Amino acid sequence: MSVTDELTEIERRILVTLNDAGEEYVSALINTVIECEGNHSEVTSVIDALRKFLHGSFVGCAIARDTNTLELIKLAESEANHLLNALPEQISWSQEDSLWIWTASQPRLVVLLTNSGKSMSHKVVTGTGAERIRAFLIARAKDPRWYKDYR
Repeated sequence: MSVTDELTEIERRILVTLNDAGEEYVSALINTVIECEGNHSEVTSVIDALRKFLHGSFVGCAIARDTNTLELIKLAESEANHLLNALPEQISWSQEDSLWIWTASQPRLVVLLTNSGKSMSHKVVTGTGAERIRAFLIARAKDPRWYKDYR
């Protein structure tokens, strides 16, 4: 049994999404990996997966970019965990758009794939079930709601 066999469907979707993008705003990530209906359990399930990945050093979190290089400045794990814990208060369900949107006045939280995360995501992309996950994500990407500003 490989390590990727132990991943949940949501964890696999997160890794595939980040494999393609390298980084993503957390609200956009939630909207991408779950068929959202506005239930807080949707947010919680992604937070749980991100905490697991953060603890395993597969992802990092950032809220700012270096002014010279424009690279994201990765937060310490403790600070990233604190921001993930606060996430339910930072985003809201938009009934009109049927999306989770960032509503906090603080900078948006970005999830980024680390080098070990890239290795893990490559295993998921090339492994069993990859086509099913890609088909799900492609269908989500074709949804016209994704072309709006996530705020």
